[in-house]
Amino acid sequence: MPKPSDFFVDVLEFFTILLPGACLIYLIQPLIINNTPALWLPANETQGWIVFLVLAYIAGHLLHAIGSWILDDYVYNKFYVPRWRASHSQAVKWINGGDSTSLRKDKDAVNTLLARVYLTTKVNTQGTNYYDWCLSAVRMNSPAGTVEVDRLQADSKFFRSMVLIFLVTALLSLQYGLMWLSIGFAALTIFATWRFCELRWTATKRVYEYYLLLQPTTKESVTLSDNA
Repeated sequence: MPKPSDFFVDVLEFFTILLPGACLIYLIQPLIINNTPALWLPANETQGWIVFLVLAYIAGHLLHAIGSWILDDYVYNKFYVPRWRASHSQAVKWINGGDSTSLRKDKDAVNTLLARVYLTTKVNTQGTNYYDWCLSAVRMNSPAGTVEVDRLQADSKFFRSMVLIFLVTALLSLQYGLMWLSIGFAALTIFATWRFCELRWTATKRVYEYYLLLQPTTKESVTLSDNA
């Protein structure tokens, strides 16, 4: 039986790009068919599937880009982390400012995984950030850790795209007067947002945990800035 990898689509891409894109195309399919010239429509089932998969792939990348811009920057970084992961957020603040002295004095922030990476391991993150640096180290040194992190990232990005799909479905349901359906999809939008944030946070923790377990620590503190 064919697998996603047989078509040069890895697990991460399958769950984060193709599946959400397919959901969106299926959702707006009536609008596409009704507003497309008859000559442009697929002539048979095979052509129909090819067009569907191509549009799903493109739509998936569009959802991925919009989700990354809105949900990563505004929902996760500026809302979820400062309110529910305050110690990590404070550690990021001290590290971005290069203030290791204040970081050491902050009892909550200094005990975070990010602070431990910053203070107890010799890391040169010039040109990148601590998360990407640690993730690259995990990919090089721990196949098992890489599999777990990839799975968490795939799940988080899947729910990130589903936030947009549920939101579009809620708005379309409202437009057609399906109030209860609209409320249901609005609730699913909130759930998908929460699930995305939780999974992304778990993936972040796993990256730092694996890095700290794999890398030898030193007593030297570093004074590099964190771009995360």
